Amino acid sequence: MNREPVWRAVARDDLHDGIAWYGEQSARVTERFIRVVDSVVEQILDNPHRFPFSIPGFRWAKVRGFPYQIHYAEVGNAVVIFAVWHEKRDREVLNRRLIVSR
Repeated sequence: MNREPVWRAVARDDLHDGIAWYGEQSARVTERFIRVVDSVVEQILDNPHRFPFSIPGFRWAKVRGFPYQIHYAEVGNAVVIFAVWHEKRDREVLNRRLIVSR
């Protein structure tokens, strides 16, 4: 399916924080992180039901090779990305973000 994701501003900020952190480590790792995130987003767009629920109404996909997850939901015909979440962050903060975003 050829559609574009809808990024919530806070999810875009999450992504930029990850890119900035990896940017301080290594340009090659940063490029790989961006490629893997892009690949996961494409997989989500191709088949949004492929990934498990994180909480009712929201699904998540692992960013392979990195400690990140992409949390998203289908809203009408759109796929909305709500978080690019580092796995070490507080899960309750993520859950509150998703619940408030409904």
